Amino acid sequence: MFKSLVNKISQVPIRYIYGIYFLITLAASIQQMLIDQLNNYYIFKYSFQHLIHNQNLYILFPDQYHDNYKYGPVFGIFIAPFAILPDWLGIIAWTMVNAFLLLWAIHKLTIGQSSKIFIYWFILIEFLTSIQNLQANPMLTSLILFCFIAFERRTVFWAAFFVALGGFFKIYGFIGAAFFLLYPQKIRFILSFAFWCVVLFFLPLIFISLDQLLFLYKEWYLALVEKAQIHHDISLIQILQSLVSSNIKDAYVVLTGVGIFCLAYLRWDKFETLSFRLLFLASVLIWMVIFSPGAESPTFVIAVTGVALWYIQSERKKWQISLAIFVFVLTILSPTDIFPAYLRDVYVIPYSLKALPCAVVWIVVMVELLFGSFSKVSSPSLTVAQ
Repeated sequence: MFKSLVNKISQVPIRYIYGIYFLITLAASIQQMLIDQLNNYYIFKYSFQHLIHNQNLYILFPDQYHDNYKYGPVFGIFIAPFAILPDWLGIIAWTMVNAFLLLWAIHKLTIGQSSKIFIYWFILIEFLTSIQNLQANPMLTSLILFCFIAFERRTVFWAAFFVALGGFFKIYGFIGAAFFLLYPQKIRFILSFAFWCVVLFFLPLIFISLDQLLFLYKEWYLALVEKAQIHHDISLIQILQSLVSSNIKDAYVVLTGVGIFCLAYLRWDKFETLSFRLLFLASVLIWMVIFSPGAESPTFVIAVTGVALWYIQSERKKWQISLAIFVFVLTILSPTDIFPAYLRDVYVIPYSLKALPCAVVWIVVMVELLFGSFSKVSSPSLTVAQ
């Protein structure tokens, strides 16, 4: 039944899917304005004003918004085109740009058209969850994808740009650097990455002094440390601490995850295989969410994109289909009204079970990366549609 459904939705013309994405993006933007749930957008918007007025971005501004700003100082510059617009137009433009970048990034992947269509459908609800919160996660997902695409096209200079930009937006964006060991021109990447880091690090000097800039980077660091200590939102860390022992240290979990992740580099003889590299991309996207102490529900559009990339490369065995359904039900549907409220409130939220299916998929991905037999001939699902 699941295979049949996948086959049917894979036949939908892609222009219709783009239309659906932009319609729900517009509808979600209007909905949030009508119910006045614009806090996240105000956090982004006012970061530019606070930056140019030499204010500390990382303290509370209760008259403007609630919660803390958690992005880098550079993000305040890139949000400027939206911040200078009237709120209603800035919100629509912001969400539309997020949608466009994600759709474009998936479109540019070296996979077949039917695989792209499956990914679009599979992540749609998770994308909507992020857009309804006016978050930047679709954009951050696209930066990781663009980094991978740039490496695939051997445009190392731009791959370095996307890694640096993602990292200066939100610190875990630097994980895109994990790709460079899979490709040639490693020295060129390192030099290009250093160049872009210097450019982006000092970019805010257009508006502020060096002393203020250094102060902001220090405050950003302290904000990240504080968040890691008091928040475990939805992650594998929280699952282990809730179900196993509250004494499990965050650092041990993260370092274990790093160690397991890096084992994939031992398969250096498979780096030339597209299916290996795409599976490695899936691992990166899932890892950066399930091992992040600050992961929230809207963040999971990143991980679910990784799950979709894993599934299109699978053999579609019953257990793989079941695992994809498990992700769809517990990760994607659990925050929605379709999911039983009792189960969500009593089990899913307290134990961070939204992250569980993605964690299981990540383990499967790592097993496949470490022990899978990869052919240099791409499967039909990985063939680029001409």
